[in-house]
Amino acid sequence: MAQDDDTLDRLKEIPGEIRDRIKQQTRSFIARIETPSEQGGQPPSHHVVPREGRWAIVTEGNTTATGIFETKQDAFKEAQSTAKQEGHIIVIHREDGTVQEIRNYQNE
Repeated sequence: MAQDDDTLDRLKEIPGEIRDRIKQQTRSFIARIETPSEQGGQPPSHHVVPREGRWAIVTEGNTTATGIFETKQDAFKEAQSTAKQEGHIIVIHREDGTVQEIRNYQNE
């Protein structure tokens, strides 16, 4: 919990407008991973997200990580391997939780 407190303290240092944008994107992300995909049967997205100093792969609709990795690159490689095999989408997040990039492997 001390790490969570440190994170909250650091958020207080971020200017209001940027902090509000981070909060909005975080809420949107949480809503997406807590709600199963309703995109007409399309497969869920896999999110590469920061988690407690490491990187996790979280499948849309779940809150439990399917894998925890030391580096973002390792998490991405694993997510990419699965996405290519199963035709999924990967959503890559920055360290602050905002979306950095979306990769679509549905037609490969």
